[in-house]
Amino acid sequence: YSSFGIIWKKYGLDICNGDQAVANAVDSGLVSTIDAVDCGYVKGVQEGISLSQTIGMFNPTWQEDDSHVDDCFDEAVEYAARLLERFIAAASGGVNAKALVAEAIEDAEDPRIIVLEKYTPWKRTVFNLSEQALFVVYPSHTGEWRIQTVPVELGTFENRKELPAPWAGLSDEALQEVTGLDDAMFCHNGLFIGGAKSFESTMKMAVMAVEA
Repeated sequence: YSSFGIIWKKYGLDICNGDQAVANAVDSGLVSTIDAVDCGYVKGVQEGISLSQTIGMFNPTWQEDDSHVDDCFDEAVEYAARLLERFIAAASGGVNAKALVAEAIEDAEDPRIIVLEKYTPWKRTVFNLSEQALFVVYPSHTGEWRIQTVPVELGTFENRKELPAPWAGLSDEALQEVTGLDDAMFCHNGLFIGGAKSFESTMKMAVMAVEA
């Protein structure tokens, strides 16, 4: 452990309101990485500027007046506390999303099409729990509906099945003509996401995509 790891081991569960799953997620996703950097175990740590380096930049450089080092420390603490708050919020969202997505997988009428009643982060859960899922249908933040492909591997742009090739790059009237759906809105040129104004039309797009 580094100092952060020691503090997290003692107080982390309380900070996460007693939610062990959230505390574990923060530990594996944030605390362990900072511990690794601080203790010199950098193998496997993502390259590029780290959170540890970012916070370290609050220290005055050799060219700057260091008489206000305490103020710099206070700024760093405020910044780090805010980041920790957001990381805990993200971890909580991920844990709660997993349960909702798992339920949607269980309830799917067609295991190849997973329907979410509200948007939640879904890729990791769908990838891990369903080998049959090809597409996920969910409402967008603006009220329309989306259909998105399930990737072959997390973090890649290769999909288990793409949306139909004739839809690529089409929108509005052009897409409506090809699909026969009067409220179809768009299909990305990369064939990984599309959508329509209504749930019914988006589901029809999903069925067409499965059968294509």
